[in-house]
Amino acid sequence: MAPHPLIVEHLKEAGIWVLTQINKFSVDTRLVTALLERWRPETHTFLLPIKECTITLEDIHMLMGLKVNGVVVTGSSKILWSLCENVIGKVPQDHEKDRKSFKLTWLQRYLEEMCVEPRPEHLMHHFRVYVLYLIGKLLMSNTSGNKVHLKWMMLLHQPPTEIGKYS
Repeated sequence: MAPHPLIVEHLKEAGIWVLTQINKFSVDTRLVTALLERWRPETHTFLLPIKECTITLEDIHMLMGLKVNGVVVTGSSKILWSLCENVIGKVPQDHEKDRKSFKLTWLQRYLEEMCVEPRPEHLMHHFRVYVLYLIGKLLMSNTSGNKVHLKWMMLLHQPPTEIGKYS
């Protein structure tokens, strides 16, 4: 899902613009299959003909441009749903959430609603919802791949430049 043009600058300030470009990369399925066949879970390495290798945080930084040596993400996961009103402007209905997680389909619908005519006062909400969507879809997806935890909301309660300080 492409971001609304009015939030692009915020995404760049937060250092996560590159995540919006991931869908433009092509995946070489033969390469992925070959790497999976060589993966050794006991050592977290790929066993290649020449030697073992692994993917490091430096590799992630080089490939994706994401910050890997900034402020560490820590904090409580005991966040209340009432925080949603402040951070993203809306609280999901009971059927649109799962205990302490947003359903990505709800976030996507909310983004689509906001895109019709985003008012200036709602642009920060739109930015935060979009970042939550990226976290749930790309960075910290759960095992089902369709939810994002409420705990990430605390990071988004700040300006984009502060969000960009996190690794």
